[in-house]
Amino acid sequence: MFWAGVEAEKLDLLQKDVEDRMSELGFAKENRPFTPHLTWRASGIPAVCCAGLRSREMEGPLVPRICADRFSLFESILHRTGAEYHVVQTFELAVK
Repeated sequence: MFWAGVEAEKLDLLQKDVEDRMSELGFAKENRPFTPHLTWRASGIPAVCCAGLRSREMEGPLVPRICADRFSLFESILHRTGAEYHVVQTFELAVK
C-alpha cells in the first residue's frame, strides 16, 4: 500500500463547504482534521518488489517500477466492523 498526502487549497475549501452545508441539514461535523490523500493498493506484486519503497526522509526510489495495464478508482465506506471497498471506475492504460 502507498499513501500520499495531497495539498490543495481548493479541495480544502470544497470539504469545508460540503461540511458546512451538511451541518445545516443536521449532520454532525467531523471532529477529526481533514486529511486529503490518495491510497494506492497493489495486488499481485511480490513482497520483495515493495522493499524499494522509501519514506520522504530516505534517499532512493520512492516507488518500485511496476508494469500495469489498468488501475481502478475505489470508494471506501467505513463501518464499525471495517472498511468496504467498491470499484468506482477502472481505467485501461496503453502499455508500451
